[in-house]
Amino acid sequence: MRDGRIDTCLDERAAKDLQFSREVLGGKSKTEVLQYSLQQAAKGLREKSQARKQKDIWKSSGLIGCISPDHP
Repeated sequence: MRDGRIDTCLDERAAKDLQFSREVLGGKSKTEVLQYSLQQAAKGLREKSQARKQKDIWKSSGLIGCISPDHP
């Protein structure tokens, strides 16, 4: 995959979020903050996707819902 370039306009809220993130991350550049934010978002989505896949595996194996609440 080739490096990409993004040219975008941010609304006021997104611009404030970007500035806040820059300050919290120690004055990183806008590019660094956006790269970091995209990486964190993608990581969270990958983890959510993996958890969903794992839950499907458990469901199909019969492990979920195999014990009744009345089981001694």
